[in-house]
Amino acid sequence: MFILFNMVSLNLYPVDISTWYIVLISLTTLSIGYLIILFLQPDVYFAEYNRSPSAIPIEYIGKILLILSVISLIGNILFLQAVASHTGSIGEYFSNPIKARILVTKLERESIRNWDPILAFTNYVASLNLIAVLLGGYYLVFGKKYKILAFFPVLNSVIFSIITFQRYAFIQVTVTWMFCVVYSLYHQEKNIRKIQGIKIFLYIFGSSILAFVFLLGIVLARVDYGTGDVDLVGTSGWAIKSITTYIVADVVALDKFLQRTDTYLYGLSMFRSFVKWFIRIGVYDASLGLTIYNDFARVNSKTILNTYTYIRPFYEDFGLYGLLIFNFLFGAIGSFSFHSVLKKFSFLKLYIASLFFFGYFLSFFNFTLLNMTMYIFLGIIVFLLEKNMYSRVAIKD
Repeated sequence: MFILFNMVSLNLYPVDISTWYIVLISLTTLSIGYLIILFLQPDVYFAEYNRSPSAIPIEYIGKILLILSVISLIGNILFLQAVASHTGSIGEYFSNPIKARILVTKLERESIRNWDPILAFTNYVASLNLIAVLLGGYYLVFGKKYKILAFFPVLNSVIFSIITFQRYAFIQVTVTWMFCVVYSLYHQEKNIRKIQGIKIFLYIFGSSILAFVFLLGIVLARVDYGTGDVDLVGTSGWAIKSITTYIVADVVALDKFLQRTDTYLYGLSMFRSFVKWFIRIGVYDASLGLTIYNDFARVNSKTILNTYTYIRPFYEDFGLYGLLIFNFLFGAIGSFSFHSVLKKFSFLKLYIASLFFFGYFLSFFNFTLLNMTMYIFLGIIVFLLEKNMYSRVAIKD
């Protein structure tokens, strides 16, 4: 981030040296936590006896993958209907992507005090796609036929991103899918893994290019629409610059935040998803919900952001002690989850490891584990689903 900040010309506001020290302390503490676990289990990545794919028949996994993908697709459609009902019709909703994106954001914020059960339900149903991603990555490696099933979760995320005009869900699904493919490949037989690895690399390389093009399209849709006279080359350049700004400029927003922070929230930031539910059931006052959304910070004369790197909630809740403790835990637990799924494969372990990998991958952007209630819900579903699959296999045997 420091190198890009000084190499890319975005006319960003300067960052105070104390902020760079905080970033350095955070990354150092995270690395220490990660490396301690790594050094305690040095042979995990290389020991052939650790290869242990799931005992569940791949055909059964393929069926569950298809079912989850269909359910998630239905959730996407129901979510679209629920959101579009606020504009009058689906056609009117898509007639202006900028207003549609603002509407989705507005509904997310209002969901704390004016909870819409239908919208929440459809959102949770659509989120089952994250479970399908686990199965899809695994199926691409071990599936014998109909490998197209492995790509269904990614296609669902494309649909959801088009509906909401958001990039985040698509990035999460795509990155998680690639992670699951690579970690599943680790458990493949050695002689097959070398040959299959080349094909997998081509899949991932091609998917990365398509993903970038799609993200560029989402940005373009949110820049200008309906004028009939858009400078595609100039607008595309702006869109690429916008994506670069999100990668580099979050540290500027973090600097602005640190300059104005003098009180701590003691858990309200990091555990905001629990706070939302406590407000909905009346345990907390609704006014408390105003504190759990990030406000915007100006990073240059033309751009404002509300993403502050993964560091903000740690510091916002507990200050320097929060940075030291939670960075260490973030690194140690993530490292342990990676090693655990390598030792003995399970979809629950793969799910947990994928969450931490995505958290590291998007650490420059935000702390991705903030939606803890959703991830716990999905984790319970993964646990019950895997347990059910194993019980069915045992009964059949």
